[in-house]
Amino acid sequence: MSIRLTILEPKSLKNRLMQTAFKTVFGFFPDVMRTAFIDSPFDLDIWHQNLATWSRSSVDWGKGDVELMSAYVSNLNGCNFCTLVHGATAARYFGREVVDQCFEDVKLADIDQHLKATIIMIKKLVDQPTEFSAKDVEATLNTDVTVSALEHAILIAMTYNIMNRLSDALGADIPKDKVETAARIMNMQGQRPLKNRVKDGKSIPYSGSEPEELSKLKYAVLSGPGTIEPIVRRAIEARVASSTGAIRTKYDLSSDLYKYVDKVGKHAPDILDEDIQQLKDHGWTEEQIFEITFAAAAGAGFAIQEIGWNKIAELESR
Repeated sequence: MSIRLTILEPKSLKNRLMQTAFKTVFGFFPDVMRTAFIDSPFDLDIWHQNLATWSRSSVDWGKGDVELMSAYVSNLNGCNFCTLVHGATAARYFGREVVDQCFEDVKLADIDQHLKATIIMIKKLVDQPTEFSAKDVEATLNTDVTVSALEHAILIAMTYNIMNRLSDALGADIPKDKVETAARIMNMQGQRPLKNRVKDGKSIPYSGSEPEELSKLKYAVLSGPGTIEPIVRRAIEARVASSTGAIRTKYDLSSDLYKYVDKVGKHAPDILDEDIQQLKDHGWTEEQIFEITFAAAAGAGFAIQEIGWNKIAELESR
């Protein structure tokens, strides 16, 4: 498989030099990094900033914990690229056998009880969002997991619900002999506590309020500049988010987008080159196809974040 959009190839001298330098040091250039090269009014900077925070360790979760949760969500979503890379990174902390055990049946995995309970909660949130309830939150909190730790875990699940769909839709791949190198790169990332959440060495729950950085991401995806109108991006996000269980206003959506948007939302690993070509045949440019893809993937991520955090708030209000 090769990357499906040519706009993901570096064009400027600066970006080409960066790619060359990365290849020189590590021997390859990860497909997932190519989104940094898109020359578009669509604001991806806030996405990359949040990715660098939510998918890293924090006061609540160690690096290995975060990587195991990221790999677990990726495996649930059937994303081979992200499962391989994050699974290999998690294996550096837990061992390959434990990671595979988690994939097969996390209840039997040899990991700490609070991490196990959190992953079990994530599984239900990702797999059965419409069935997720305050009781699932309560069961996890009863294992001495803090509210702030749950919030971060849900942000991790949200992040990879988006990233998995982007990776699969855009055709991200990695040679098997480069997986361990990619894990080494991931392992180099340090601890980046979530903004405004740490006091005296302890994290502070958001308690129902939305993080500023998440609000900025939602604005960029749904209302910010782009090559397609914000109303179209909102319609795409709403179609996927509502099918995931979130409450959304319904918008009209061009019929030529139904199949692709639904596939990104529910069956991203099954996307083929032909799906992209069909959009091009209907007159959509590569820049627009990328925004369509991102908005659909975001719908799947934003939905479970809202559902998860709403159930935390429901439990706290009792």
